[in-house]
Amino acid sequence: MRIGRLLPAVVLVGWVLSACAPGAPEPVVPAASTVPQAASPVASQQPSDTPAPSLSPTSAASVTPTLAPTVTPLPIDRVISPKTLGQLQGLWKISEPGKGNFSDYSTCQDVACWLPYRIGSSAFSPDGKTLAVGVCLGDPTENITNPRHYRFNCKDGSEIRLFDVQTGSLEQSLAIHDFPLSISFHPDGKTLAVGLSQRDTALFDLETGELFRTLPHSTKRTGVAWLTFTPDGTRLLTYGDDNLQVWDWQTPLLVETLRRVGHPSLSQDGNSLATLYHTDQKFWRVRIYKMEALPDFTELRMKEDVPGSLGFTPDEGLLFIVGAARIEIWDPVTREQIRFYRAGDTSIPVYFDMTSQVTQDGYLLVVPWDDDTDTILCGLGLWRPREQGIYLARPPEEACWEPGSTSGSLTSNLRTLQLSPNGKFLAAGYDDGGLVLWGVDAAAPALETVCLGSCGS
Repeated sequence: MRIGRLLPAVVLVGWVLSACAPGAPEPVVPAASTVPQAASPVASQQPSDTPAPSLSPTSAASVTPTLAPTVTPLPIDRVISPKTLGQLQGLWKISEPGKGNFSDYSTCQDVACWLPYRIGSSAFSPDGKTLAVGVCLGDPTENITNPRHYRFNCKDGSEIRLFDVQTGSLEQSLAIHDFPLSISFHPDGKTLAVGLSQRDTALFDLETGELFRTLPHSTKRTGVAWLTFTPDGTRLLTYGDDNLQVWDWQTPLLVETLRRVGHPSLSQDGNSLATLYHTDQKFWRVRIYKMEALPDFTELRMKEDVPGSLGFTPDEGLLFIVGAARIEIWDPVTREQIRFYRAGDTSIPVYFDMTSQVTQDGYLLVVPWDDDTDTILCGLGLWRPREQGIYLARPPEEACWEPGSTSGSLTSNLRTLQLSPNGKFLAAGYDDGGLVLWGVDAAAPALETVCLGSCGS
């Protein structure tokens, strides 16, 4: 089973986000259109490892959407929950396919490969009304192992496109010279931080559209793969190449660097930070930091395989640790393990992949699949760590794999997933270069939501 490299695999039950064929912002329609396939480059078009040339950060955007967006706001003003799961619909989509000249990811170990997508990252604004999408204007490449070059390159420059979430209309474009790997809004909504593939973090004033500051990072290859602001806006965290840097937002000065860490996750209240830590003995442990007491930490020792992701639940502040064949739920204060699920656990009747996205009422978004047939189930799942069941709204079988279907599956070839801060929308990025904005459409016929296992009230 393959959900996408950025979604960690684990066991249990959940649902699948649809493989719609996204185009430039347009309403999603339930027609079985064919997903555009990226053409393979000819022999003379070999990707280059040469770093991208510098472009003026204030230069005009060279690419704009070509399809008309929705013009009338949809009746979407409900959070994603077990009660509304059956009305989750694809609302609009954009499509930015790359050349994609590899079918097996291992072929990019020694040479740069063309990526099948041009979208590097996306993020919602704090009020959930704007979606920022980072797009390479050319064809980006990736080289996994060559230490002489940055892992990702976009030689033609990029831009950050700001879309109205409800209508899909393009509101603003910010030109930038490098491939955007990560994006985060400041909590006041006035500043956008963009983590770039060649070490820097770019800071934009959204009122003027100007790049006003660049922060360097110690990353040597991966670029700034993750960044976020603390909820109070006083700190900016940037991560790449196993180094996490903490910046004071007012000065701005680098106040702390955590080394040999991975998969950082900040709690919803901004008080706690969890990371993996790589020891000299090549074992991974989980470290939990209090933001006001960095670099002090408490540590959880892992007894099994390396975790794939970490996250906090918003209601209780529990820490969930996702591995290749297990899920662990911990109380980060007492360091007590509350729950442990392993592959084949019969308490929940199907396996699932977890996305590390958590709703406001504490449900984790999960992707279900049938272990007996190694088949992804159709529909999105919601699971609370203390419960023994998963809520699932499963579309009709004929709609599950239909490209462009508003009621189809959400997760086939899923690469990235973000839940809006207000809990109403999902931005799903796909391996074919598409991005679909999903939301609860109160006007849509509701699918039945079922419980797999034993669900609470």
